[in-house]
Amino acid sequence: MKKYVRLLKIKSLLVLILLLITTSSAKATNSTGDNYVIITGQITNTEHGNPLEEHTVYIESEQLTFSTSYYFKVLETNEDGFFYDTISTNIEYGSFEVYTFDYEGNKSSEILHFRFMDISNNNTFLVNFHVFMPLQTPVLQARFKFIKKITGDKFRFKFVDETQHENIKNWFWEFGDGTNSSLPNPEHLFTKYGMYKVNLTVLAEIDGIEEMSTISKYVFIPRISYYHIGGHCLVNQFPIDKGYACLYRIDEDDVLIPFDTVALNDTLGYYYFYQVPEGIYCVKTQPDISSEFYGTMMPTYYGDTEYWNKATRIINNHTDFEYHINLVAGSGIPTGNGKIAGKVTFTNGDRDGNAYSSVGVAIYILDALNNPMSCQYTDENSSFCFENMALGTYWIYPEIAGFNLTKEIIELTELIPVIQDVDIYINTDAVYLIFPDSEDMEDNFISQPYPNPASNHFSFEINAKNDKEISMDIVNLQGKIVISKILNLYSGVTKNTIQTSSLTPGIYFLRLSANGMTNERKIVINH
Repeated sequence: MKKYVRLLKIKSLLVLILLLITTSSAKATNSTGDNYVIITGQITNTEHGNPLEEHTVYIESEQLTFSTSYYFKVLETNEDGFFYDTISTNIEYGSFEVYTFDYEGNKSSEILHFRFMDISNNNTFLVNFHVFMPLQTPVLQARFKFIKKITGDKFRFKFVDETQHENIKNWFWEFGDGTNSSLPNPEHLFTKYGMYKVNLTVLAEIDGIEEMSTISKYVFIPRISYYHIGGHCLVNQFPIDKGYACLYRIDEDDVLIPFDTVALNDTLGYYYFYQVPEGIYCVKTQPDISSEFYGTMMPTYYGDTEYWNKATRIINNHTDFEYHINLVAGSGIPTGNGKIAGKVTFTNGDRDGNAYSSVGVAIYILDALNNPMSCQYTDENSSFCFENMALGTYWIYPEIAGFNLTKEIIELTELIPVIQDVDIYINTDAVYLIFPDSEDMEDNFISQPYPNPASNHFSFEINAKNDKEISMDIVNLQGKIVISKILNLYSGVTKNTIQTSSLTPGIYFLRLSANGMTNERKIVINH
C-alpha cells in the first residue's frame, strides 16, 4: 500500500511539473477572485468500508473554455479519509474534475459544475469515493449510510448501520449538531443549513472481549440546492443542426429573468444548463441564423409553443435531461413583390429598457388568423427585413420572453407594396409601430394602453405628424363617457398618462379623435 502511494505521489509530482511547464503563462484560479468553490469528501474502502488515510486525490480544471486560467491540485486524505480544498475564482461558472485511483490504477471521478449568482458567492461540494485497496482491516469496522427522507423536508435524514458483525451490543450516533441517538437506525431532523460531521460508534463482543469502532461521514444541507436542466431541440423529431437555448428564471413576482444561454450540440441537438439553483424556469430553443431552419422554424419554448406566456414551466427540484422541445414550424410567407423592413428600439417603461438589447430580437410575421408564418432576428444594427412577400394583411410581433407585447397590423397593397424604415418601439410594457412619414398618411394612433389591466393609471403613445390637439374619451360598457380630455400633441411621439383611480373596476374603451378619425382601444381597470 505505502509503495503504491509513493508511486502515485511521484507520478503526481511529474504530472504537476509538466503542467507547470506547459501552462507557465496561465494564472491559477485560486490566486485571486471574490467567489469560492469549496470541495470536500471522503475516500473509503469498497470492500470493508474503512476510511483510507494518505490516499491521493486530484482536482483539476475540467473545461478550459470557461477561463484562460488552469487549476491543478494534489491532495492527501487525513486519518478519517477526508480531503479538503477551497478554490478562489473570478469566473462566473465552470467545472472541476475530482478524481482518484484504486490499487489497480482504475480511475474514479466526478465532474463538479459551479455557478455564482447574487444569492451566493460560494459553491460547496461533497464528493465521496469508494475504491478497492487490499488492506488488512480490523475485525470490527463501523460503517453506515444515510438517506434523505422523501418528505420534501431537506433537513430530515434516515441513518442506517451497515456494520458487518453479528454481535453488536450498542450503537452511539453523534449528529454534529449537539444531539445523539442510541438506536441502530435512527431518523434525525437537523434544524439549520450546513455541513455536519456525523459519527457512529459501535460496541460489539468479539471472542468474549468488547471492542469499539468509530467512523465519520459528512452530511451537507445546502441553503440553495442546485440541479442540472437539459434536453433535445428537435425539428420533426430529428435534432436541429445549429441553434441555441435560453434559460429564464421566474421570480416571486412572476417576472422572467434571463439566466443563461448555451449553444446546442452540433450533431445531437442537446442543450445543458449545469448547476441551476432550485426554482421555477422556462427554456427557449431556436435555430441559429446559420441554420438551414432559420426563418422556417420558430423560436420555441418548452411545452412546444412559440410564445413565452404559454410555455410549460419547469419546477427545478431535481436533475432532469428530458426537457425536449419540438420547434414549431412557420407556414411560410407567400411570394410576391412586397417587403417589410425596419428597426427595433427599446424605450423606457416599468422596467429599464436600457437593460435589454435590441439585437437578436425575434420578429414574428403572423397571418390573419395569428398563425406563425416566419421569423427573423434583428441584426447588429437592430434591423430586420422580410422580402419577396405577397401583397396582403400581416401581423408583426416582436417576441421577447417576459414581456406582454402587442402585435400590430401591416397591409401591403398594390399602391404601397413596400413598407420599410418601420420603427418598432418597445417600452418593455407595450409595442407600437411608427411608419415612415408620408404626405398621404394621417396620425398613427397605434399604441396599446399599458399596463393593461391597469390599477390607478395607464399610459399610451401617439405619433403625430405635427403639433395639434386631439380629444380623448374613456367610455364604459354602457356607452357613457366617464373621463374626457383635450390632449396637446407635439410632432413625433408623445406619451400620455391617464389617472384612473376614480373609476370603478371594469372594462372601458379609450377613444381618440382628431381630423375626423377615431381610434379605440379596450382597457381593463382592476384596482
